[in-house]
Amino acid sequence: MATYRDEIDVPATAQRVWAVLLDVERWPQWTPSMTAVQLLTPGPLALNSQVRVQQPRLPAARWTVEDFMAGRSFAWTSSSPGTTSRADHAVIPTTAGCHVEVSLVQTGPLAGLAGPQQLGRVVVLKDLSTTSKLVLFGARSFSIWDAATGAQG
Repeated sequence: MATYRDEIDVPATAQRVWAVLLDVERWPQWTPSMTAVQLLTPGPLALNSQVRVQQPRLPAARWTVEDFMAGRSFAWTSSSPGTTSRADHAVIPTTAGCHVEVSLVQTGPLAGLAGPQQLGRVVVLKDLSTTSKLVLFGARSFSIWDAATGAQG
């Protein structure tokens, strides 16, 4: 078994951060760990939703939402030969904004071979006045990406 975890405190409301995490089809716009994400079931992400995720250097994978608590957390799983992956995403309200946690647990004989790449980065809102500016958090580094201009700095 291999486990990866990342977390950050965010000076934005849990509702704002939840909205960004829930919009999975836009994840490739802000994380290099995903090149395409397609919701295969109609409607917004919810319990039992099916999602096709394409990541660099990996075959496309189908993820199924197995746990869903609106406004708070979701977890999805994917299986491929030799490994089963479960990724959890949580937004926890705090007095200063919220705390975001992501984790990836892989089991099976090939567990851990693609883990850090699959985890990607936590995205959180940086600018409370607009939803276009995001902070990309991962590997102990921070950067700001402006969705309106595509600039990163």
